[in-house]
Amino acid sequence: LMPTTGPSATGTATAPEATKTSASATSVATSTPAPASPQIRGIIQQVTKTRHLSLLRPIPNEYLTREQLRRKLVKEVYREYTPKEAEADERLLTAFGLMHKGIDLRKLTLDLYTEQIAGFYDTDTNEMYVISNKKKLDALAELTYAHETTHALQDQHFDLDKLSKEYENKNDDADLAVHSLIEGDASLVQTDYLMLHRNLIPEIQKEINAQVGNMKVLRNTPPIIRETLLFPYQAGQLFVQALYDKGGWAEVNKAYKNPPTSTEQILHPEKYFAGEKPVEVKVPDLAPQLGGGWRKLETNLFGEFQTIVLLEGQLPKETATLAANGWAGDQFVLWGRGDQNVIAWQTTWDSEQDVTQFLSAMRSYDQDRFGTSYRQSGDALVLESRGQVAMLERHGKWVSYVLAPDRATAQKVLAALVAQP
Repeated sequence: LMPTTGPSATGTATAPEATKTSASATSVATSTPAPASPQIRGIIQQVTKTRHLSLLRPIPNEYLTREQLRRKLVKEVYREYTPKEAEADERLLTAFGLMHKGIDLRKLTLDLYTEQIAGFYDTDTNEMYVISNKKKLDALAELTYAHETTHALQDQHFDLDKLSKEYENKNDDADLAVHSLIEGDASLVQTDYLMLHRNLIPEIQKEINAQVGNMKVLRNTPPIIRETLLFPYQAGQLFVQALYDKGGWAEVNKAYKNPPTSTEQILHPEKYFAGEKPVEVKVPDLAPQLGGGWRKLETNLFGEFQTIVLLEGQLPKETATLAANGWAGDQFVLWGRGDQNVIAWQTTWDSEQDVTQFLSAMRSYDQDRFGTSYRQSGDALVLESRGQVAMLERHGKWVSYVLAPDRATAQKVLAALVAQP
């Protein structure tokens, strides 16, 4: 639900970094790559030893000021995240109640990355970029560099571009799962590095405390975007820890040949080990039901994690987590005509109990955000509020959800979803 190419914020909001795994980059800095200092050589030596991966080629380094970073990001973000993609995301997130109307997602992405990034490894240039006005590493930057060195090793041994290419702009949940493997791996190495260099902790804490007041963009970012940015680092580290506990770094390396395919597998590593993959869900073509003037704007899926974040918008965390826990697969499609939207969301669940829990949670979510109640109408539940009609219907282990500008349109779309085999 937001650009998955380009830099991403770190799991510690006060110690951000980034790994650019697909967007091409041209440096706007005027400096030439800096030779590795003794400090950097020491970090690389420690990380290669900890991660049990050899350095296959040197890593050039370049220092950027935050102003140079922003100029670089303007080119990357605005090229990789097109106005058309941003408009579709804005309409979808607003319609689902995940963000307020009027937010410019391209600008927000640029502002968020500018504020949060402390350094990144570029898979196109194989170069490390360090954000520093002093052209040296403070304690926080040293820790970031250890994290980013892991990404350089991953790229040299496992080809990160190839790893993430399969799902790019097609399946955000699987893409998020792959990034969780990548970031979780680097976060685990970063933690090990810090435990071996405990003398850094007091200085890092001081630097974090000094930065807390400068995190205005992150604090004001809609949860669906903020939490999605943080997920690969937080949940990813727990997932990679489970791999490591099972078979050390060899088990982690194996995962790059068989990467996780859903955030469900990240949240429940036992499902990854069991080979439990998502059910493929396809929303049918709705052009016959919608008629002329409508165009398809976006097709994607939430996955278990983003379903939790969605429901948390109105429900307690425990309720939202439980309701999404039995996720087996989903897909949504957004159609638009003028300023009108139609959303068709098809979900499937592991058990009848899981269906019941999700249906109840989704009903409560909409009732809370619209301030009115669903009512039974035949086999469907119907809610009407402020020129919008939401419909929910359960059939076996499936739940169909429709949001449309009028009841007739909602009924036609729901019928198409329910009629699916």
